[in-house]
Order: sequence, then structure tokens, then C-alpha cells
Amino acid sequence: MGGREKKLVEQVLEYLSKEQLDELLGTDGYSLKNIEETNIKHPIDNYNLLKRTARTWRKIKDTVDSDKVRDLIANIEGYLPQWDNCRVFAPLGLLLLQFYHDISPKEMVEGKISFEGTTYQAATKLRKDDVRLIAKLAAEKNMLTSEIQWYESIPGLRKYLAEAIEHHNEVILNPALAIKEEAVTFKEIIKAPSCAGTYYLMTDDVIANCKKVAPVNTGPEHLCEFIHFNDPYLKIGAFRFEKHGTDPVIAEIHNLMYDDEMEQIKNDTKGNMRSTPYLVNNQQLEYSDKRTSKIKYISERTHKLIAKVSRRLELSLGFNLYNPRYNFASENFQVMNYGIGGQISLHGDNPGLPKLESALIGGGRITTSMVYLSDVEAGGRTIFPHQNVSIDPRAGNMLYWSVLNHKSYMNYRNETKIIENLMTHMGCPVVYGNKWIANKWVLWTEQMNRETAYNAIG
Repeated sequence: MGGREKKLVEQVLEYLSKEQLDELLGTDGYSLKNIEETNIKHPIDNYNLLKRTARTWRKIKDTVDSDKVRDLIANIEGYLPQWDNCRVFAPLGLLLLQFYHDISPKEMVEGKISFEGTTYQAATKLRKDDVRLIAKLAAEKNMLTSEIQWYESIPGLRKYLAEAIEHHNEVILNPALAIKEEAVTFKEIIKAPSCAGTYYLMTDDVIANCKKVAPVNTGPEHLCEFIHFNDPYLKIGAFRFEKHGTDPVIAEIHNLMYDDEMEQIKNDTKGNMRSTPYLVNNQQLEYSDKRTSKIKYISERTHKLIAKVSRRLELSLGFNLYNPRYNFASENFQVMNYGIGGQISLHGDNPGLPKLESALIGGGRITTSMVYLSDVEAGGRTIFPHQNVSIDPRAGNMLYWSVLNHKSYMNYRNETKIIENLMTHMGCPVVYGNKWIANKWVLWTEQMNRETAYNAIG
């Protein structure tokens, strides 16, 4: 989108002077310099790029005194995002970024994002209307700490700040209401506009892992070695294995994919992605703010490179992922891209242990594998708060974990179905950069069909 906007600017300047265009952009707080210096890796610049292309250029089309310029904008209008959509999703990305990484809203208003000792400066800033959007969204999500912090971040919103503090204190004094609303609050009532406080509920563990300030596992649970399964072929070039957890298993294979392979997969999916569906309260939603990403499915049956990657995964995991005579050895690759503040909330992968209705379609998931298709300069970690595991995205590495464990299996057999406790995980918001991954779930039946005892029973 940034390249398309710059091309539009070049064309418009054939009919308007720089001063005229600057004046038109200025009605929304922008300038030509902002456009020239925009860095799409920076969430604030990315947010303002969406806002300009979804709203500002349409305003210019409606007000400019030039038929040529109106025609130029009209010709690309079908490719521009709609502000009705962006005014929710784009502010949400910034809100999640601020909340999970505990970033100062005051700095974000100035276009600054500080993360682990590095400050990323944007070419643009946030305005009062942007802050209002973000704060209102925080209130809707019952993120009362963030609502107050955002209203405090910029002058001119004192009325809303006072209302937010009043509601916050009402919730604090009524624990039943706090639990009912699943509200995130400070630990004490606020007597004046001051945001010194800490979070409670599960938030503490999540933020600590997203920021990687929780103690790192360095004991016998953590292991690095070369693995080859006594395969003569693999002994020539063994996999670099790193274990992050044992019960259940969380491990990483380093350098599984090459740069050119990752670029090809990303290029093959760009322009063909859609919002990621997400299951909320047993209802499949086409879009959810709990998973802010885009998605494209690719099968090894139709994509030669993906078939090659699947074979490599088989060698590293010891599973059958592809059977030409059976469609359900594993699920298709799920290629995903996370943009502004992109994240997936804390969740567990549904194991779907073997039962009659699932046996015909693979028997349910037993292992999740996820290949990082890009580095992320800041943020975007995969975390398992209950396991105290936090992994940085590194292009070419594959992270995998067991969906099943003894506890989930026994609970399932007893029909209590408490299956996600230890393995609940989250993709933390992207602070700076662009995150690409490819997920693949290994299914039960094909793996058990290889075992003599299981076949004899079946």
C-alpha cells in the first residue's frame, strides 16, 4: 500500500504544486514529508498509512478543485481500504501492542516505541481522535488500565479521563463486577489521574513472557543437540534440536528452511489471503480481535515446494505428514501474516482425541508444528505462560509442541475435557516488523496406523 500511495503522489503532483497537496493532506494532520519518510515496519506509521489511504485520500477526492486529481484517486479507490473496517482493526493493533508489551501510550502518541533498550521512531504521530478511538476500544474490552493510560497520554481528553477513572474505581470496589466483566484494573482505586500500578489475573505471566522478563529455563529441561534418529542420511546433516520443555514437549528445530524457500511461500500467498477465522465460545467467526492476522492454506498435493518442506518435517519430527492414499495424515499448511500489533490471544490447540466422528478425518491433532517464515525485529514471541517458555521468531526455525499430555488424555477419558491447561499459548503482538509463520497440525490416525499394536486392536 505504501508503494501505491507514493505512486499516487507522483501522479497528483503533475497537476498540483507541493504546497497545494501539503495543504490538502494537512486537513488530516499529514504532509508530503510524512509520506516520503513512512516506514511500514513501524506500527504508528503503518496505522497512519491505513488511515490516509482509507480516509484522507477520499477526502481529497471530494474537496480538490481538479478533475484530473479526482480521476486519479477514483481509479485506485477500489484498491484502498475502507475506514469503517480500519477504524476498529488498526487501533486494536496499537492497543494490544501497548497492553501486552507495557509500552507507554505517551511515547506512542509521539511516534516512539521503546522495546528492550531500543527506541523505534516513526515519521508520523497520533492525534487526539486516534487516542480517543484506542481508549474507547480499551473500554469495550474492559482493559480499564489501558483506557486510563491512553486518555492521560494527550491533552484535551480530561472529561473522558475522569469518566474512565470513575468507572475503574467502581469496578475495583465491586470484585463481583470485576470478575463478571473480566476487567483488567490497577490494584487500588485511583484518587487522581496517575497510572502507577500493576496488572492482575493471568496478565502478569503473559506480559512477563511477552517481554521475556520471566526467568528463563536453563536446567535439564533445556537441551541443545544434533539429532539424526540413527538414519544414515540424517547423520550426514543432522537437525539442530533445542528442547524448551519435556512434559509436555516444546522443542525447536533450527534452520529447517532456506531463505529462498520462505520468500517463495510468502510470494505465493500475498494477495490471496483473508482474515483468520477463530473459534469463540464454540462459534466460528470469520474475524476476531483475538486473532489479528491474515491466512492462506496450501497443500503439498498441489504445491511442489510445500511437498518438499513436508518431507523435511517428516524427517525432523518422525511423523507421517503425507499419504497419497489418505487425505488426513496432517492438515494443510496454514500460512499466516501478522501486521500492526498482530497477535493471537491465549488459547489451547484442540486435540480432538480419537472418537468415532473424528476417525474418518484424521482422528484429531496430536502435535502442532510452526515454521517461522520471517525474523521479527521486536515482539511477536510465542509464549507458553504455564510452562514459562518464551521463543523469539527466527526465520527458518520450526517450533513444535505436543497437543496431548497425560493429564489431558486422562481428563478426556473421564469426559471432564480440561485439555488445554499446560499448553495454552499465545503469539505476542508484533512491536516492529512483519511476522510470517506456517502452521501444520499432525493428525492421530495416520501415525497410529504405523503401529502394529494399534492395528491389531483396530
